Amino acid sequence: MRLSRIKKLIKLFRRKKVLVLLASAVVLYCLLDLPLAREPTVPSTTITKTKDRSFTQRSAKVWLHARPLSELRDNVVPNLVFFVWCQNRTFTFQDYLSVLSAWKLLEPDSLEVHKGTDVQEDKYNSWLSALNRSIPSFVVSKIAGNSDERCQRQLQYASEVLSDRGGVYLNLSTVLTTPIHHLRRFNFSLGFEQNGDISFISSQRKEPDLKRIVSDVSETASLLQSSGKGVFTCPSVYTSSAQGLRIDSPRTRLLCLTLTATLSLKPLDLNRIEMQELRVVKDLYYDDDFEDDQERNISKSSIPNIVHYVWFGSSELTFRMYLSVLSTLHIAQVDEVFIHSDNYLRGYYWRKVSSNPKVTVVYREGPRQIFGHRILYTQHRSDIVRADVLDKYGGVYMDWDVLWLRSPSDLLASGHDAIVNFDHMPRPPYPDTINLGVLMAKPRSAFVRLWRQELRHYRSKDFFHNALEMPYKVYERHPDSVHIDRRLQVMCFWLKCHPTFHPDFKNWQQDQAFDWRTDVYSIHFTHPDPKEFDSVVDLLNGNGTFADIGKFILRRAGELD
Repeated sequence: MRLSRIKKLIKLFRRKKVLVLLASAVVLYCLLDLPLAREPTVPSTTITKTKDRSFTQRSAKVWLHARPLSELRDNVVPNLVFFVWCQNRTFTFQDYLSVLSAWKLLEPDSLEVHKGTDVQEDKYNSWLSALNRSIPSFVVSKIAGNSDERCQRQLQYASEVLSDRGGVYLNLSTVLTTPIHHLRRFNFSLGFEQNGDISFISSQRKEPDLKRIVSDVSETASLLQSSGKGVFTCPSVYTSSAQGLRIDSPRTRLLCLTLTATLSLKPLDLNRIEMQELRVVKDLYYDDDFEDDQERNISKSSIPNIVHYVWFGSSELTFRMYLSVLSTLHIAQVDEVFIHSDNYLRGYYWRKVSSNPKVTVVYREGPRQIFGHRILYTQHRSDIVRADVLDKYGGVYMDWDVLWLRSPSDLLASGHDAIVNFDHMPRPPYPDTINLGVLMAKPRSAFVRLWRQELRHYRSKDFFHNALEMPYKVYERHPDSVHIDRRLQVMCFWLKCHPTFHPDFKNWQQDQAFDWRTDVYSIHFTHPDPKEFDSVVDLLNGNGTFADIGKFILRRAGELD
């Protein structure tokens, strides 16, 4: 038995031209009688290797922890996940587990079910409605075009979506057991069920190998192996009368499972799980996102010294926006800047910003829905994304019209889970509102999570409610979840500035005096931008407070003597 396994592995390694030393190591591995996965119909060896912590993180509750920043760097596959529904049946608990695993383990920017037929529910099987209530980025949309024809060629349809948008396609019989963000660094990866059906496809946009899948799955798998890409197997779960739910040949690096239709799982069946490799499935269902701070593993250290910007749509990066980034890098002195964008920024200053080694551009589509509500305003897309990234990674979100005036390092180290300040505009009958143009938070902070969940009541046509009034209501109900710092930002409207520590700050028609060098951390130009920031020439020729602030930033950045 051991000799047979040795021959198979040596043959595989010869095909891949791996060094004899590595083949010898595999021989030793087999002689030690360590468990080896049963060979499936489709070749299944893990070709892709990575040191990404998310790959080896074995906690079943990764959705309660800060996600590693490595998920934001060096990816070619967008963080999108979609399923295709063409069944003429009820949406079952097993379907629910598949979607839930993608949400909790990947937390994608958008989690979509493309339906060619109506998704059926009944009095018991209301699992689709449960997903709609609990997942902010969950979208159910009808397949465009001839849905009957596309359902007959479901895999071809999936490959067309991936070619157009990139992301991860998951079969509804597949349940993820660990984050697979490490695969997003590679152009293309495949997962198979043990019977040879495809479990998942991870692909960049415009990937040429997608066409090969439709024509010949086996050929594609061989091509991937020979090219050093990833092929993985999702073992089938079965029921043992003596041992409960089981899988054959448990392996250390298990990415996914297959729940066949004959399994017919119900929630209480998860209590029969004894295998360590399957416990994550039970945790996916029974562990609530909202547990106490200790369980949610909120860091006792500082708020991460990173900044998130968000931009969607085609635009040239202006000089004022460039000043904002310079202030972030040289006055706030952050460790890293993440720009979440659909890659339509351009121009001279964009080239300077995007080439900075401390700046990482994170591709993502602009969200179109939140808890099923249509998003109408571009600014609201920023609201949705800031809640998402601060929940997962923590740090500082800031609008592009914010300039740092001094380092906020003492605020980051203050121990507060989240820090905001009030808005300057009166909005009766609200006693106050909160301006999230600058928002600091630890990952998984209660305030951000509570605000994000309140977006279930998102108002598409109310421009100010979702990111001004709604956060204040969260603060009223949970005042200990966030610290109000009135010096975090001073807001300027029609070029009149209103520090919220001033007793008359809501008199928006009058300036309130403050010393920008010592009194506040940042200045936020809500509307309009000072003309001094139109160009470097306008700034250098300008006089007054705003010109002094711009020149101060250029000097700190080493761009002005």
